[in-house]
Amino acid sequence: MSHSDTRVLDQEKMCRAIIRCVATNGVGCLAAHLSSQPVFAGTPKRVVNAFVLHPERPRALADLCELLAVSPAVARRIVRRAGFARAEHMYAALRYESWQWFAAHGFERSMVEHYLGIRDRSHFRRSCQRAGLPAPWHADADRAAV
Repeated sequence: MSHSDTRVLDQEKMCRAIIRCVATNGVGCLAAHLSSQPVFAGTPKRVVNAFVLHPERPRALADLCELLAVSPAVARRIVRRAGFARAEHMYAALRYESWQWFAAHGFERSMVEHYLGIRDRSHFRRSCQRAGLPAPWHADADRAAV
């Protein structure tokens, strides 16, 4: 591995650490922002806090059950009371709003996507659309960035 490769890896580690620090202290900042959004008015704070601590993990209802130590029936009620038809839509909305928050604070897009567990931009864009959200970036800009 060359010196420049090592420097890039060190920068990535540092960016991930900064983002995680902001977010976990953001069980102040980021969590407060998410909780203040109208789309999350019915979402319990413990759901938002669990997401902020591990945004890359939740993908399905079973993940919500594990994060909150609740049964699937309780998890479904939480999702419905939060105003979402499916847990996947709630996670897409949380990632979307988090992505917007980090972008507004000048964080590098690739680092934010890594932190939030966005592995495929096209899939994330479709997930946002299924959740009734606009895509966080324009499709043409997305293709140009790749």
